[in-house]
Amino acid sequence: MSQKRVAVADAHRHNDSHEKGRFFQQAALRSSLEAANKKRGESSAQVGLPRFNLDMTKIPVQQSVQPIAAQDSTLEEETPSLQAVQRMEEKPIEAIEGEAVEKLEAAGGTLTGKLQWQGFLPTDLAELATVLLQICQGTAESNDFLKLVFKDVDPGEAAIMSCWEFVFYVAYRAGAIDREYLQTLFKLASQKAKTVYNKILTTTATPLAIRYGGFGSIPILQMKTHQKNALNYAFQGFCQVIEPELGVSTQQKWTEGEIPSGCVVFFNRWLDHTALSLGMKDGQQKILTLWPHPTVVEMNLDDLVTHIVSLRRPKPTIYFTNPPWL
Repeated sequence: MSQKRVAVADAHRHNDSHEKGRFFQQAALRSSLEAANKKRGESSAQVGLPRFNLDMTKIPVQQSVQPIAAQDSTLEEETPSLQAVQRMEEKPIEAIEGEAVEKLEAAGGTLTGKLQWQGFLPTDLAELATVLLQICQGTAESNDFLKLVFKDVDPGEAAIMSCWEFVFYVAYRAGAIDREYLQTLFKLASQKAKTVYNKILTTTATPLAIRYGGFGSIPILQMKTHQKNALNYAFQGFCQVIEPELGVSTQQKWTEGEIPSGCVVFFNRWLDHTALSLGMKDGQQKILTLWPHPTVVEMNLDDLVTHIVSLRRPKPTIYFTNPPWL
């Protein structure tokens, strides 16, 4: 593939280098584990959250619900600063050239026909509650990618993971990010989920969305127990940390033309489906994806859209972005 690629958006040029444009440097991410944000309040909730609510109205819940960690005045201090996961400003998407993208393509190519897809959250309601609690505790191991980030276990060729975890895994295999980066990122996300869970669980005032500030734009689920509500918001807190690292905060809608190789591609929301662009080949926009096939496959973007529609789902809106780690 030619290293010469056309800029996707050139209407608003900026003088900052690509390195300066990163909002979540590996060094900043790691150092954030050592520093508690004592003055954060809840202002960090301004980061865009996925419009995603869990239907957990039938989840069996323990008779006696206790916070994951004892509540005291130091709870907020246990949560690392989230300033590093917020973009200072939205910047135009530009094609990235050179060795980094070539390594990403090569790493993705070695995974073709390998791995196994599994949705990030289980469909069984009882299992769903268990997985969400494990996410809050930083002990989740419901797929092989989570075993990598929480248990330090290397995935094999038949490893099970979700579509968006696959994108992180390709970047890891390409050397764009390392093991410490992934483990630190998911530790941050887990700690955020735990803080939200404990805060909502021990809150008696209503409505919860108002009490929790930035979550006010998310409809409150009509759940039968306070714990189910807390788990729902905890997962959204988890997503709040993860999604910027996929580039969600700088995504742009795609209508035509090439999505340059190395870009992350979203079908509606990143939680719906996420893939990697391989650029244009033979006049077709290509993607590398872990779904709808059971293993990793290179396919035409239009073919995947057709497949989604064949499932009697609305035609997805396509978004794309440069990942911040390239």
